[in-house]
Amino acid sequence: DASNMADLFCSARVPSAIRDEISRSDWGKAEHVAVLRDGHVYFIRVFSAQTQLVTDVASIQAAIELILKVTPLSDNSAPVSALTSLGRDEAASAFTQLVSESPQNASALEAVQNAITVICLDTEAWPTPEVKQKYMLFGGVAEAESRWYHKNQIIISADGEAALNYDRALTDRHAAVAWCNTMFEDVQHALLSDFPEKSKFNCLPPVKTVAVPADELVQPMKVIFGKSFANNIRSAKESAKKLGERSEERR
Repeated sequence: DASNMADLFCSARVPSAIRDEISRSDWGKAEHVAVLRDGHVYFIRVFSAQTQLVTDVASIQAAIELILKVTPLSDNSAPVSALTSLGRDEAASAFTQLVSESPQNASALEAVQNAITVICLDTEAWPTPEVKQKYMLFGGVAEAESRWYHKNQIIISADGEAALNYDRALTDRHAAVAWCNTMFEDVQHALLSDFPEKSKFNCLPPVKTVAVPADELVQPMKVIFGKSFANNIRSAKESAKKLGERSEERR
C-alpha cells in the first residue's frame, strides 16, 4: 500500500503551543522545493500549476549550480532555519514572534511549509560511516544551520552522497524506506543509462517538460526582523551547534 507515500511531500510540522500541527498543502498547487546552503534558504520552481509543465532536469541542475555560485562563502549569521532545532514551545514562540516582525515573514514561512521537500546542500564530505551518521541526523557543527527539522529533508554531501532525514510525525518509516529504495534504484539505472525505462515511476503518465533559465527558477527566501530577533536566531544557532557537538561526543 503506497497511499501514505504522498505524506512525504508538501507537508510540514508546525510548532504550536501544547501540541504541534501538521500542514499538508495541495499537491496540485505544489510548484517548488526549498534548498538550504550554509543557512541560506532558496526556492527552486520545478513545476508550473498554470501551464502543467515540469521543469526539465537540466534546468533544475543549472538552478542548483546557481545557488552554489551565489551563496556567500561565510555562513548566514542569523539563519531562520536554526529555529527549527528548538523545543516545541520555544520554536512556537519564536516563529510567532517572527511573523509579528513583518507580514512578509508569514508568506516566507508558508513557502517552506508548502515546498515539495527540502534539499540540504552540505559543504562537507562524509568520509566515514560515523561522520555520515552525524551529518544525516544533526548536521554536525559545520552544517547545523543548514537543516529544516520541521520537514522531510534530502541531504547531499559535498562529494555527492545523499541521505533522507524524515519527520515521523509526517509519515511512517515504511514510506520513507520505500522512497529511499526507489531513489537509489533510479540512480543506479541512471548510471547504467537505462533510466527512465527501468524506473519504478515509469508506470506514471508521461509529463511534459520545459527548459527554464536558472535565474527565473531560483528565489531567495526573504524575511525581515530587527536586531533583537536576530539575537534570538543566533542563540538558536548556537543551540543547534551544541546539538551537533553532543552527537560528536557520543561517537
